[in-house]
Amino acid sequence: MLTRTAQVAFNTLASAVRFIFSIGVWVVLTPIMVHRLGQEQFGLWTLIFSTLGLLSLLDFGIGTGVVKAVAEATGKGDIALRNRMVSTYAVAYTVMGLVSAVGVVILAGLFPTVFAIPESERTRTLATLLIVGARSAVLLFPLSLFRGILFGQQQIAVLNAIQAATTLLYACSVAWALTHGAGIVALACLNLAAMLVEHAAYIVVAYRKTPDLHIRFSLASRALFRDAVGLSVSQLVIALSGLILLRTDPIIIKLFLPMQAVAIYAVALKISENSFLFVKQFVNATSPLVAQLHGQGDDQKIRFILVNAAKLAFAPGVVLACGATTLGTEIIVHWVGQEFAQAGLVLTLLVWAMALMVPQMVAFGVLTYTDRHAFPARAAIASAVANVVFTLLLVRRFGLVGIAAGTLLATLVVDVGWVLPHACRLYHVPLVTYFRRVFVTTLIPGLVQGAVTMALKTLWPPHHLLSAVLLGVPGALMYVAVFWFVALDPTEKDLIRNRLLRFRRTA
Repeated sequence: MLTRTAQVAFNTLASAVRFIFSIGVWVVLTPIMVHRLGQEQFGLWTLIFSTLGLLSLLDFGIGTGVVKAVAEATGKGDIALRNRMVSTYAVAYTVMGLVSAVGVVILAGLFPTVFAIPESERTRTLATLLIVGARSAVLLFPLSLFRGILFGQQQIAVLNAIQAATTLLYACSVAWALTHGAGIVALACLNLAAMLVEHAAYIVVAYRKTPDLHIRFSLASRALFRDAVGLSVSQLVIALSGLILLRTDPIIIKLFLPMQAVAIYAVALKISENSFLFVKQFVNATSPLVAQLHGQGDDQKIRFILVNAAKLAFAPGVVLACGATTLGTEIIVHWVGQEFAQAGLVLTLLVWAMALMVPQMVAFGVLTYTDRHAFPARAAIASAVANVVFTLLLVRRFGLVGIAAGTLLATLVVDVGWVLPHACRLYHVPLVTYFRRVFVTTLIPGLVQGAVTMALKTLWPPHHLLSAVLLGVPGALMYVAVFWFVALDPTEKDLIRNRLLRFRRTA
C-alpha cells in the first residue's frame, strides 16, 4: 500500500510520463496538419475548437464536484453517499448534454456569418462544427462522469495509460488520413471516434476499480444537488475565466486580424497551453488529497500543500518559461516553418503567463476543496474581465504580441497581486515568507538557466528542431542543480531522498 505522499508522487510521475508522450505525438502531428491542411484550414480548425469550447461552460463545475464527492466519500468510507452523489451528477450531466446539443445547433447557424466564412467553404465548415460539437460537448458531458470517478479514487495512473493509448491511436489515424488527402471533416470524425474509445475504457475501468459502484437515476437526490450548487457555481465562473484565457483569444484575433494570424497565434498558444498542462499534473494529483485531508480536519498539512506544492509545481513552469524565452523562436521556426517566426515573442509572453498561474492554481485548489470556493469565483471574474480589457486595449496597436501581453498583465495583477495574498491571509502564512519560498527561490535558478542557454546558443546556433531542443537541456539541468541548493532546506532534501528510496522499493 502506497503512502499518501508516495501515491501523489506516483500519480504525478504517471501524469508527467503520459504528458511527455502526448507532447511528443503532438510535436510530430502538428507540422503534418499545418502543411497538409494549409494555414487557412488549420486556422479554421483552431477557430472551431475555440468557439465550441465555450459550451464547456455548461459543465457548471460538475467535474470538480464528482472528484470532490468521490474523494471525500472514500475518506469517510461512505459508499452509499458516494453512489447517491455520482447518480445525482449523472442526471445533471445528461441534462447538460441535451442543452449543449441545442447550443451546437445555434452556433452552427451563426458561425459562418459571424466569421465571414466563404460560401464555398460553408458546407465543409458546418459539417466539421457539428461533428466536433458532438465530440466536445453533447457526448462528452455524460461520459466525463466516469473519468471524474476514477480521478476521485486517485486512479490517475490508469487514466494516463488509457489517454496515452488513445492519443497514439488518434495521431496515427490522423497522420494516415492526411497523407491520403483527407480534410478537416475526416479529422473531426477521427477525433470523435478517439474520444468514444477513450471514454468507453473509462467506463469499464471505473466499474472494475470502484467497489460497489452503482449509478442509477433513481438514486439521484435533489437535496444533494442543492448542496453541490455552491461549488458548481464557483467552478462555472472559474471555467469561464479559463475559457476567456485559452479560447477567446483566437476569436478576438479573427475579429481584428486575418485568418493566418489565428494559425500563428494557435501554435504559440498550444505550446504554452501544453506547458501549463504539464505543470498542472502535480497540482491535479494533490486535489483529491486536499479533499481527504479536509474531511479529516488536518489544516496543518493543507497549509503545507499551499506553500510547498506551489513551489514544487512552479519550478518546472519557470524552466519551461526560461526555455521559451531563450529558444522559443528557434524551436517554432525549425518546427513549423519561417512563416511562424512571429509566434516566438508571443510564445514567451504566454508561457510566462501560464507559469505564473501555477501558484494561483494551487491556492484555488486548496480553497475549493476545503469549501472556500466563493473567493476563487470572484477572483476568476476579475481575471476574466482584466484579460479581456487588456487584450482589447493592446490588440490594435501591438497585434498578436498585444494579445499575449494582455494575458500576462491580467495574471500579474489578479493572480499574483490579489489571489495569493488572500490565500496567505486565510491560512496564516506570512506573505513575505510565501513569496520568498515560492517565487524568489524558483526564479533565481531561472536566471542561471537563461544565462547558460544564451551562451550556448551564441556559440552553437541551432540548425534544426532537435538541436534547438537539446541546446536547452544543459540550462535545464543547471536549474535543477541550483534549485536543489537554493530552494530546498535540509528537511525537504531528506524528505525527498527518503520518499524516493521508499518509492523505488515499493515500485
